[in-house]
Amino acid sequence: MQRQFLFFLVFLVLGLFVTGRACAQQSTNIQVNGTVVAATTKKPLANITVISKRLWRGTITNELGQFRITTLPGDTLYFRSVGYITKMYPITSSTPDETTITINLEEGNVMLQEIEVTIGPDYEKVNRYLRNQKKKPEPRAVVKPAPPKPLYEEKVFTPPPASIANPISFIYDQLSKEGRDRRKLQAILDEKAAVEKGKRDRAAQQKYDSLFLDHNQGYKHPE
Repeated sequence: MQRQFLFFLVFLVLGLFVTGRACAQQSTNIQVNGTVVAATTKKPLANITVISKRLWRGTITNELGQFRITTLPGDTLYFRSVGYITKMYPITSSTPDETTITINLEEGNVMLQEIEVTIGPDYEKVNRYLRNQKKKPEPRAVVKPAPPKPLYEEKVFTPPPASIANPISFIYDQLSKEGRDRRKLQAILDEKAAVEKGKRDRAAQQKYDSLFLDHNQGYKHPE
């Protein structure tokens, strides 16, 4: 009899321990970290409202679509924003104490009421705005700086004309490349001058012959 009573006490203590542990697990806070993105573009969504239904607390997502909220097992998180379909995410008892989730929100049609504007524009404000508008400055003309002056004046060396009286210049003119090029250029210039002179001589001769024939046609007896 005492043994049965002892076993009953042991089972009672174990049951109370398990029940207390389960209740403790049920009351444990759960940290939920997540990101809200668009279902089609997968881009993060900012200013999305995240609400805990059981604790009635909430937060909003930042510019990266991230959020953090504390909840309890058995709670439900609501994700809502204007232009998107509200989505629910359940928190079960098997959810770990700290979990990370990703929520995809789909766009929804939002019907807005028609607004009829009957008052015309405020011309006084429009004119004041136009008067306060600053004109854009005209672009400045680009002035190129003057080329820098040389520190020392450049002097061009001109060799003296080649002649027998100056044997060094004569030998340099005969043997150097500059002398050969100069003689070739002079020959071309002389040939060109001779051709031009021949043309002028022929033109002068033709003009003289024409004048001579005009003045010496002879006497013609009138019929």
